[in-house]
Amino acid sequence: YNLLHNINIFVFPSLAEICPIAVLEAMAAGKPIVATNVGGIPEIVKQNINGILVQPKNPEKLASAIIEIAKNPKKAEIMGQKSRKIVEENFNLTKIVENITNCYRKIKKDF
Repeated sequence: YNLLHNINIFVFPSLAEICPIAVLEAMAAGKPIVATNVGGIPEIVKQNINGILVQPKNPEKLASAIIEIAKNPKKAEIMGQKSRKIVEENFNLTKIVENITNCYRKIKKDF
């Protein structure tokens, strides 16, 4: 908790990821995200909206994305606000329960 509130940019250079909980936590803390474009990350990090996605195993692009956000504090602030909004709108308890319920209904309907 303290670490997330003391950083300016959350960087997540993963090679494979299914459900990036750490990214969601950083987004909930209102941080702009720099992450690799793998697995489930692009479902929550929207290019140039709440972060920047780069291809994995490309340290030059990763560094460039970090520098771009670091040099633009207003952009970083806006991205952080959008990160928080995405989490609030899509990953709140009500939404999660609704999504799970819909999955069970679909499964039941299919049988």
